[in-house]
Amino acid sequence: MYVSKYYLFAKLFDYPDKQFISFVEKTISEIQHKLVYNEMVKFYNFLPQDNINKIQELYILSFDVQSITTLDLGYVLFGDDYKRGETLALLNKECKKFKINCGYELSDYLPNILKLIYNHDDDAFLQGLVMELVVPALYKMIGEFTLQRDKLRKQIYKKHYKTLIDKSYKHIFLYRYILRAIYFLLNIDFKLNVNVNYISDSFLVNIKKELNIERF
Repeated sequence: MYVSKYYLFAKLFDYPDKQFISFVEKTISEIQHKLVYNEMVKFYNFLPQDNINKIQELYILSFDVQSITTLDLGYVLFGDDYKRGETLALLNKECKKFKINCGYELSDYLPNILKLIYNHDDDAFLQGLVMELVVPALYKMIGEFTLQRDKLRKQIYKKHYKTLIDKSYKHIFLYRYILRAIYFLLNIDFKLNVNVNYISDSFLVNIKKELNIERF
């Protein structure tokens, strides 16, 4: 059973409320490793702390409607391929076994997986889960939180819809820091050797496919 930090990180992806800032502070206080701590401090420092509405909008822009990415790790890696179905079937079984309440989300939703990591007692299973699903998905997600990717996304949306989603906030890539913190934490706990200097084309490819389908 892994340390409570995984449960705390899972809660950070709840829709932000008035207690969000204090919960971020609590999470930071639990972190001991410098790399993870530094990423969370960056997140905290960039938060528009006096405006919960803006934090909520940034959350939506990051993970919900026409978002930068999704928190469904199986979809990040496999899209609608059958492999996602197989992944969900396995995760459903494990979540049920360890009494993980997935709520209204699927079992490959990042917070649900973090809760599973916290509760699971099979190191071999966890090593496979982290190396084959969580780390590769985070790898891709982190790559989407860049100015270069945002510029390309805006070009695609403008071409098809003749408009741009308002993403002018200077904090638009805020949640990248939490994702990087989790990435480093997994790297430390599971003794991995990977980096975050990767930019994925998968998200833009999926956008183009969806928009082209809408035209017919």
